[in-house]
Amino acid sequence: PGQADDDGSPADPAGYTMGTSLQEVERDHIRRTLEHCRGNRSRAAALLGIHRNTLTRKLADLDLGSDE
Repeated sequence: PGQADDDGSPADPAGYTMGTSLQEVERDHIRRTLEHCRGNRSRAAALLGIHRNTLTRKLADLDLGSDE
């Protein structure tokens, strides 16, 4: 298996450590998905398995949509 962090917990392949908030993980995942989709929100929402309106709300809630 993977290496363990200093606290003995398994290392996360995405690079997150224990104590990373769910909001931080969600923000990063959405940001990376939008980059992958070159800003296409409909495609990003489909890949994320959520409705486009939900993605739009999450972008506002996570301060990710102000520049688009």
